[in-house]
Amino acid sequence: MKEINKILFVGSKSRYNSPYQNWYLVLKNLSREIISFDPHWTNICHGREYMNLAFIKTLEKEQPSLVFFLGGLDEFELGTFMEIKKKFPNIKTFIPLSDEDVRFESYSRFMLLFIDYGLVFEKWFLDNFKNDGTPGIYHLEGINTSFFRPIKMEKKYDVCFIGRPLSKKSQRHSFIDYLKRNGIKIALFGPGWEKHKNLKDIYGGPLESGEMVNIINQSKISLCFSRGSDGNLHENYRFFEAGSCNVFVLTEFFKGYSPEFKEGKDIITFRTKEEMLAKIKYFLKNNKKREEIANRAYKKIVNNYSLEKNLGRIIQRTLKDRKDFKKKLPKINKKTIYLSEDDLRLEPQKLKNKLKDFDYVGFKDRFSEKLDYHEYLQQYSLLKSGKPISICDFFVSRPFLENYMYFDSRDAFKRLDQNKFRNFLNKSQIMVTQKFFIKNISLFKQNNFEKKINFGKTKVNFVNFPLLKVKKSPKGDLDSIKNAFRLEFIYFLYAMKHHKNPFRKGHLLGILLESLDGVFFIMNEIWDAWRDKDRRAQLEIYEQT
Repeated sequence: MKEINKILFVGSKSRYNSPYQNWYLVLKNLSREIISFDPHWTNICHGREYMNLAFIKTLEKEQPSLVFFLGGLDEFELGTFMEIKKKFPNIKTFIPLSDEDVRFESYSRFMLLFIDYGLVFEKWFLDNFKNDGTPGIYHLEGINTSFFRPIKMEKKYDVCFIGRPLSKKSQRHSFIDYLKRNGIKIALFGPGWEKHKNLKDIYGGPLESGEMVNIINQSKISLCFSRGSDGNLHENYRFFEAGSCNVFVLTEFFKGYSPEFKEGKDIITFRTKEEMLAKIKYFLKNNKKREEIANRAYKKIVNNYSLEKNLGRIIQRTLKDRKDFKKKLPKINKKTIYLSEDDLRLEPQKLKNKLKDFDYVGFKDRFSEKLDYHEYLQQYSLLKSGKPISICDFFVSRPFLENYMYFDSRDAFKRLDQNKFRNFLNKSQIMVTQKFFIKNISLFKQNNFEKKINFGKTKVNFVNFPLLKVKKSPKGDLDSIKNAFRLEFIYFLYAMKHHKNPFRKGHLLGILLESLDGVFFIMNEIWDAWRDKDRRAQLEIYEQT
């Protein structure tokens, strides 16, 4: 195997995060030298612009052979990825992808335009990338089987669950509470459970990587939930991690685990709370049966799902690509017209005549500023999805508060009712096909049309990249704002603490000005964040790392 000279690991090296356990340690074994760059922490301490510049300077100084992006991707400017292509033609870039049934249409198909190689966890999603014409896609399943390993330890726990609570749709809290109420001795670990007071007596806090392996090995049954924050079922790495420790895993059913793992032979699944409880009781009583199933799964995982072996083979294949291999953005032979408020007041026939030479329609707004690749990605979104409406994400920027909030359009659409979702929209986020515009021309001619469109699930394709800056603070209740926006001004306060300078970049003044202007949720969120011990602890872990 050809040895790799130097790899740049882009992500957190925190021993509380899976990228360290499953990627950093593996990549370290595959190269002579590994260096790291943490975009999220750098952004927290110094800001987005500084972070992007610092990343390019790191590439200039270190000249790695390969770059693996494992975290903080939404904090990069898209122009930074294009700069890598131009300045460093010999550096190959990689990104692992998972949960593609949720992320493909809104995120992954766009991200893979800018990064050379995509490593896709779900094999059945490879065809989606092929249909898009995206080169450099590989199927990769695996975990660090050297790290997640059997250790002879006393079985202290009947059942353990390691992970975050996620959202109500994931049902994790409900299922764990059900086990506790039915007398199952379950031990609970992972960040974010402090708010669930009814689980306080079974909660052991977040785990550092080595501690996690120990807890798995000390458990008779490791519980694995396949339902994500959105309520959809996915293949979960936890099944492979615990299985690689030769520990019995009871897994929430998802068809993606088969046909590699046979139900009743080397995997046991459940669909309901009642089925979960019944199977836990059965396998706690039947030690031999439990150990036989765990052993069969262990052998299959070690033989076929070693991340080091599988990733090593893929890297060797990519090293054979010509040195100047870089994807170019596909050409889109489409034209977009941007309509102003005056344009929308024209008589319908005059407006239709104005559109006749254009394929897509966008909208101007005096409070918004387009960022790089705004038009390109929204055109690409409409072209590839076949849907009539594209909606992108945006930053909120105010005096002294650059990019202090991030509007996640897809999450907001899923979490909020239609009226609240539309209330946060800016018309410049929206691009539609000419055909859709003409069909609904009377609607688009109304004032604040963005607050009146009925956005059905089949009509909208979201682009989960910030392609706009909106210079107007949102109005609404705190719960709705927190469901629609990432409130990144909290990081400004941490940067002041980190630099020991409360007047750094004028952020304190900006927060004060917004509060005086009636944007009260800022102070409410600062107060909530200060009281949230778990949130502060996570930032402290980052700082220690």
